[in-house]
Amino acid sequence: MMEKLKLYIHQLFGAELTLAPFDGGGLPYLLQGSYDFQLATLNNLQFILMFDRGKTALTPASIAKHSELVAGYAKLPAVYTATSLISYNRGRLLKRHVPFIVPDRQLYLPFLHAAFTEISSAAPKEFSGLGNTAQLLILGQLNRKFPEPLSIAMAQEFSGYSRISVIRAFDELEFFHLAQRSGASRRLSFLPSGKKLWQNALPLLKNPCRRVVGLEKLPEALSPCVAGVNALARRTLLAESKRREYAVHASEFNRLGYIPVVPKRFAPILLQLWLYSPKLITSDGVDSFSLYLTLKDELDERIQIALDELMNAVLW
Repeated sequence: MMEKLKLYIHQLFGAELTLAPFDGGGLPYLLQGSYDFQLATLNNLQFILMFDRGKTALTPASIAKHSELVAGYAKLPAVYTATSLISYNRGRLLKRHVPFIVPDRQLYLPFLHAAFTEISSAAPKEFSGLGNTAQLLILGQLNRKFPEPLSIAMAQEFSGYSRISVIRAFDELEFFHLAQRSGASRRLSFLPSGKKLWQNALPLLKNPCRRVVGLEKLPEALSPCVAGVNALARRTLLAESKRREYAVHASEFNRLGYIPVVPKRFAPILLQLWLYSPKLITSDGVDSFSLYLTLKDELDERIQIALDELMNAVLW
């Protein structure tokens, strides 16, 4: 099975999967008897593969619990792996957001922003995490920007994206069991909402900031939102930075043509160029969820404490 798995991963990612035995001696005996554990490395990222030995029938609920125990023990993502698994149970694992691999059938690795599923006998359909439109719809729901169920036309009006982009976003949200369509109109309703939606979607959400440029002054034609540390400081006890930081849609900045930039470490102003306009969600600054996504990987402990304060203040 391991060679079949390696071939499957190489076909999907174009990269080699390396495996090494993992000592699960500190795990409960039930898990040691049910699985073979391997430390997997793919594109310099490590995770634990839980190979189902097939000795006992495992329910999706028990697999989810076992995966949680192994991840806590190893301090790495744990991925259930089996030679076969009926589609119904694969769907239940997806609903529980449990990473799994069934070679040549389906793969769900949210920590790698990757999901593949078989389409009849053709090549698997690929979702590289959530696209920009799907992410924007999630943020719109979290910020209560539209009623549900959501029609394609309503989603277009909110996001500004094309009908094709919205339909693909609906497909992605359904695939990851974050929403579902119903009725003849095929309108979309988010399955969990509020805090649960945020928790389920977070591994698939990306930083909206494409890049940051340093400026001596803001161009008059721009109408940016306060962003970064200063936006966080205005909502928490964090001290403001002397350097100003703003965010705009990347296309808004690009339309200005040539704008002189300066090295970021010397710049008095930092301008974040986003995948979407921050003003689509709020008109008076960056919304809390997008702000969290731009700062969640910062190593400064003060910022992490302030982010916790920010999210604790959200009225779910």
